[in-house]
Amino acid sequence: KKDRCWFIPHGVDTEAFHPDDPVRRDANLVLSVGIHRRDLQTLRAAARLIRRRRPATRVVFVAPRALLPRGVDWSGLELQHDIPDAELLRLYQEASVLLLPLQHATANNSILEAMACGLPMVTTRVGGVVDYVTPECARLCPVGNVEEHVEQTMALLADARLRQAMSDAGRENALRFAWPRIREELRQALAAWD
Repeated sequence: KKDRCWFIPHGVDTEAFHPDDPVRRDANLVLSVGIHRRDLQTLRAAARLIRRRRPATRVVFVAPRALLPRGVDWSGLELQHDIPDAELLRLYQEASVLLLPLQHATANNSILEAMACGLPMVTTRVGGVVDYVTPECARLCPVGNVEEHVEQTMALLADARLRQAMSDAGRENALRFAWPRIREELRQALAAWD
């Protein structure tokens, strides 16, 4: 029945994932995290273009070594594998932009973790992404559009004020998905089911 269907969003630990205090962002650090449903072809091409247009920029890609496709040109990306949770948190806190081209998504932990850390993002308008981000904290690009991902990333790297506004908006938005709030939504849905 229509009245027996609830949308309970995925949550994030907003205490574990939080902005650094004081915030120290590296204006030359772009981060990409994870491999599931990622558009690696767009990521690789975008990273090479960003590095060509802005040579001082580092594009760090964190992904499990065992899941990376073999025989792929990863030039333009700094690969980091199997890093400790504290190192991932530090990268979320120090990067200036999350670049996350996607093939598809429902919920996405990297988006939620980045938002909770106040990291502005450039990602793909696909699937459930729009259920989690707002225009105030994320720039959404068409699937597979390398140039748009690059342009949006470059625009953010060039505008510290905009990044700060997006950082604040992202953290505020992430609080809507804090686990205590999501647990309460689930509790209310289960209570209504009876």
